[in-house]
Order: sequence, then structure tokens, then C-alpha cells
Amino acid sequence: MRRHPLSCRGRADARGTVPLCHVPPRQRCGTQLCFTATFLPGLIDLTIGSFDAPETLPPTLHYRDSKRLPWLQVADDLPRYPEFPPQ
Repeated sequence: MRRHPLSCRGRADARGTVPLCHVPPRQRCGTQLCFTATFLPGLIDLTIGSFDAPETLPPTLHYRDSKRLPWLQVADDLPRYPEFPPQ
């Protein structure tokens, strides 16, 4: 089976979906790579799985902690916010 490299062309829409993301060429995958929110000016949220080396980008805080599943325990001392961090 021949593997095709991921290539993204075009601009992301309002949901962060790149409309011309090809794997293989000329097929749309619609993978959401990022998003912005009008209620949080300046926020650009990038999906960590989009990066080649996500381990090089450690988190600095946890937001929406009120939505965390009760069985998920993250053992760090980073700041936690029930919804979004203060602006």
C-alpha cells in the first residue's frame, strides 16, 4: 500500500477545518486543526496531534476543568480553570 504525505492547502474555515486537506490528493479529509472563538479574542487553539513533535509543547494550564471526566486525574501543579482562564 502506497502512503501519501499529508498536504494542506487553503485557509481554515470558522471551525478550523482546512477545506483542501488532501490525503491522498484531491480528497478532502476535513480534519480540524485549530479553532478560534469570538468570545475569547486572540485565542487560537491548535490540536496537539497536529504537530510532528507534540512532546516539545508542554501545557501551561488546564481550562474547562469542570468538564473533566471524574476518572481522569492529571498529576501536575498547573493552574486549573473551571471554564476559561481570565483574559
